[in-house]
Amino acid sequence: MEIEKEKNNNSDANTQEEKKSNNNSTEEQKKSEKEDENKNPEENNVKEKINSVPIMMRCFLCEDYCEEPVQILCCNEIFCKKHITEEIMKNFACPNCHKACGLNNIIDNKKLSDDIRWFKSILSELVMGENERNHNH
Repeated sequence: MEIEKEKNNNSDANTQEEKKSNNNSTEEQKKSEKEDENKNPEENNVKEKINSVPIMMRCFLCEDYCEEPVQILCCNEIFCKKHITEEIMKNFACPNCHKACGLNNIIDNKKLSDDIRWFKSILSELVMGENERNHNH
């Protein structure tokens, strides 16, 4: 019986040590992130803007840049062709407005596809310029 109590006490002590260790590493990570933010707030602002996807280029389902963007006629929402096709085949309804629809209710959005390609190329140039600037400092 005493052996079981000792095992439980050791187990509890190990669990408490693990929690302390996890808390310390989380606090250190937060501190490191704060230090990075304070080093160059302008640089972080650029990175944040680069990493954000403009809402008009974002798929409603995956929330990333639309791949083969299409528009659904019932509510004019934008989706990746693959994602909305899968959704309609599964539920026969728009995931945004929930109206019944079929694959004949989606149209390609070639203009948006061109805009996304252009926008990504501009972002790529910005990132390369930012990297060069950071490398030279």
